Amino acid sequence: MRSYSYTANAFFFTTALWVLLIRVFTELPRSITAVGWANMPDNDYNRIVSGLFILMMMVGIVFLRRLQVRFALQQVLMFGAAVLFFYTVLAVYTFGQLGMSYTGIGVVIMRYLMEILVAVFFWNFVRSARDLGKIRSIFFMPALLIIFLISYLQIATSSFEDVQGVERLIGPFGNPNVLAAFMHFFIVATIVLYINEKGIKFWILLVAQYILLFYTGSMTMILSHLVFLFFVGVANRWYKSKLFYYAAVVIIPSVIAVIIAQADAILARLAVLFNTETFELHSGSSIVWRMDAWASYLSLLDTPLKWLFGLGIGTQRAVFLTGYPGSLTHIFEAPGTHNDYLGVLVDFGLFGLLLFFIGIRALLRYLKSLERINPTIRYLRYFLFSLLFAMLSENILDQLSMSLSILVLVSFCKTVYLQKHEPGLA
Repeated sequence: MRSYSYTANAFFFTTALWVLLIRVFTELPRSITAVGWANMPDNDYNRIVSGLFILMMMVGIVFLRRLQVRFALQQVLMFGAAVLFFYTVLAVYTFGQLGMSYTGIGVVIMRYLMEILVAVFFWNFVRSARDLGKIRSIFFMPALLIIFLISYLQIATSSFEDVQGVERLIGPFGNPNVLAAFMHFFIVATIVLYINEKGIKFWILLVAQYILLFYTGSMTMILSHLVFLFFVGVANRWYKSKLFYYAAVVIIPSVIAVIIAQADAILARLAVLFNTETFELHSGSSIVWRMDAWASYLSLLDTPLKWLFGLGIGTQRAVFLTGYPGSLTHIFEAPGTHNDYLGVLVDFGLFGLLLFFIGIRALLRYLKSLERINPTIRYLRYFLFSLLFAMLSENILDQLSMSLSILVLVSFCKTVYLQKHEPGLA
C-alpha cells in the first residue's frame, strides 16, 4: 500500500508538471500569430489546458488525500472560499445589470482557482529536495529552453512587431510585457534553484535571460527587475566588494555604448510618450492612456457600497474589454486596469484590498522566518517586492507568470520547511 501511494504520488506530481508545461506553451500561438507564421487562436487552447491542469490537481488532492493543512489554515481556506463565493454572486449581479456575458467571470475565477490549487497541490506533493529537483528538470529547463529557441529565432530573423511606434520583441507569450514578466520570473528562479551550483551553466542561463529581458523593451518589468537587484545588492553588500566596482568599470561603459547605439530607438519610444522638446504628454501616450483608464475604472465605484465591496470578481478584466456583449467599450476600452491595486479595488472593494495587504504582510513575515533556515529564501522575498512595484502599472496577479511564481515559491518554501521539521526527508 505504501509503494502504491508513492507511485501514485509520483504519477500525479509528474503529470501536473507536464500539464503546466503544456499550459505555458499554449501561449505560443500569440507569438506565431504576431509574427505572421500562422493564424492560430490561443484563447481556447489556454482555457482547455488550464481546465485540465485544475482537474489534474483536484483529482490528485481528492484521491490521494494527502492534504497537510493546519487547522488555522483550514479556517483561512474556508473563509477564502466564502469570500470567493460572495464576490462571484456580486459579479453575476453586476454583469446582469450591464447585460454582459458571464464568460468574463468564469475566465478570472479559473485563473484564481489555478493559483490557489497550485499552492495547495505543490505544498502537499513536494516531500523532499528531490521533488524540487524534479520541478527543475521536468518543468523549469524545458520551458526555459523552448522560450530561448522561439525568442532568439525571432531576434535572428528580425521578427518584431510595432508597439506604440517602436519595434519590440513579442516572444512566445505575446505582449512584450508578458515576455518580460516571464524573463523576470525565470531569472529569479534560476538564482533560487542554481545559486549553490554557480557553474558555467548558471552564468550562461543568466546572460541569455538578461538579453531577452532587455530586448522586450518593457520599461515596467525592467525597472521591477532593477528593484529586485537593488535589494539583492544591498543584502549582499555589493558596495563593499571590489568585484562590484571592477564590474562597474565594464558595465557602465557598455550601457552607455548601448544607449548611444540605440539612441534612435530610445528617442522614438520617448517621442511616443511625450513631446521631447516641450515634454508635454501626447494624447496617445501610454501614460495618458493609463491615467484615463484609472479614471474610467474609478468612475464605476459610484456608491459607498461599491467602494466597500467592489463590483465582483472578473469585473476589471471584462467590463471595458471588446468581445463581451454589453461591455462598456463605448465609454473606454481597456484590457484590465493596468494597476493591480486598482484591479483589486474594483473587483473586491476596500474590504478586499485590506485582505490583500494582510495576506502580503503575512507572506513576507513567513518568508522572513524561513530565511533563518535557508538564506536563499530572501531572493523570493525581494522578488515579491519587485512584483509589488510592477503592480503599480501592470496587471500581474491573475496571469500565468504569477502561477509559475507561486509554484516555485511554494515548492522551495516546502523544502525549507522540511529542513526544519523533517530533516531526514530534506
